[in-house]
Amino acid sequence: MQIKTLQKSIQMRIKLPSVVFISDRIGISDRAAAAIASAALQDLDVITEEDKTYVIDRMKIRKVRSTNRRVLIKDNLYTQIIENRGLFFNGRKDITIVQEKRGSKLYKKVISEMPVSLIEKPNSKFLGHVTPKSCTGKDIADSILEFLKDREHNKQLLNFTAVGCDGTVVNTGYNIGVVSLMGKEIG
Repeated sequence: MQIKTLQKSIQMRIKLPSVVFISDRIGISDRAAAAIASAALQDLDVITEEDKTYVIDRMKIRKVRSTNRRVLIKDNLYTQIIENRGLFFNGRKDITIVQEKRGSKLYKKVISEMPVSLIEKPNSKFLGHVTPKSCTGKDIADSILEFLKDREHNKQLLNFTAVGCDGTVVNTGYNIGVVSLMGKEIG
C-alpha cells in the first residue's frame, strides 16, 4: 500500500496596491499589469528559474483592483472619480438638396450643412445634435452652448470636466476654436 503525501502549496499573500493603482490610472489591462509587475520582479531577481513563487498573474491584479474599488466606493472617492464628465462633439459637412419656392414654382437648391452630434462621456449618452449657421468655430460653439442652455437640466449639463473633439483647426484653434470659445464662455 502506497501513501501519497500532499505537498502544501505556497501562495503569495503580498498585496500590490501601488501596481494596481498605477495600472488603473494609466488604463492598462490586468494581463498587461501582471506582465509588467512580474518582469520587474524578475529584473530584481525576486523571481528566478528555481523560485517562481512571486510570479503575478492577471487574476491577482483583478482581485486587488476589485478590493481597491470597494474601498474607494466605501470612502465615497470612487463616485467623485465617476462624476468627471466630458462633452464630446463631432460634425461633418453635408450637402443637402432642398426645394425653394419662388413664386408658384419649386426650384432645387443645394445647401451645405454641418450637423454636430453631442455625446456625454463616460456612458456615451447621446445628448442630441445641433446645426450651426456656418462652419466657423464661433457659430459651432454658440450653437452647442445654446443647445445646452435650452435644456431644462442645464446646470447638470454645463458641469463638465472635459470637452473633446477631433483635431481639426476649427475645433482646436487657439483663439477661435470651438473648445477655446466654449472655455471662455463657460469659464
